Amino acid sequence: MSFHVNSAGALAGESCDYGTSRLQFRGPQRPLDEPYMAVLGTCETFGRFVQTPFAALAEDKLDMPVVNLGVVNAGLDSFLRDDKVIDIAKRAQRVAVQTMDPQNLSNRLYRVHPRRNDRFLAPSELLRQLYPDFDFTEINFTKDLLQRLHDHAPERFDIVEAELRKAWTARMRTLLGDLRSRAVVIRIRYRNRIKVAWEVDVSDRMLADLKDCSSGIVDVAVDSAADAGELDAMQAGSLPQPAAAALTGPSGHRAIAAELARALQTDPEIAALYA
Repeated sequence: MSFHVNSAGALAGESCDYGTSRLQFRGPQRPLDEPYMAVLGTCETFGRFVQTPFAALAEDKLDMPVVNLGVVNAGLDSFLRDDKVIDIAKRAQRVAVQTMDPQNLSNRLYRVHPRRNDRFLAPSELLRQLYPDFDFTEINFTKDLLQRLHDHAPERFDIVEAELRKAWTARMRTLLGDLRSRAVVIRIRYRNRIKVAWEVDVSDRMLADLKDCSSGIVDVAVDSAADAGELDAMQAGSLPQPAAAALTGPSGHRAIAAELARALQTDPEIAALYA
């Protein structure tokens, strides 16, 4: 186990690692030698800028260790490429998997960094053919890539969006299959967030496509810290306030924890552990 203070202000407290995994998770490290549950996800699961993330709050409700495997700016590839994470998740009594951005995974159009999935690495020949007049040389992040592709030629963007949705669904089903369909899927939606034209979100249809390979769907609407008036409760350090303002704060994490605990407590196998 190793602990370090995250200088980027990603969390309040420590981050930790598990075994051979090269990913950094939210600390403190939880025990793996007794029954536990696990949560995989990105910034919300990690609990970026908040003192107590929803995984820790759910642990109090479930009276069982919850291993927080959230990684800042992670996508599905971060976990599918990490054998240690998959092993930890497989050994858990139950797993919750947050839906992560479809843009943050490698697909037939472009490659992302294997661990920092929000980092754009290179376009494929297919994307170059689709956008032959586009300059990819100064693109570093997937968000910037999608925004600029849409602005450059919006009439072609439907092809990009369809590919991301297809790749995300296939990759999510692969992950849930690795977990033997024992995972609850969590979608965290932000109230009042205006969807921009280039944004590819996890749609209701994509969520419904996972029902047959998961043990349940948890769909939670939360407010951003700005909308909830909780900026003072966000521990952003010296980082610009907009980064913290856009994520959910303490009230959002309480709502997610309540819904997750409710879903897990109604699972017959989990309920049997408390009998």
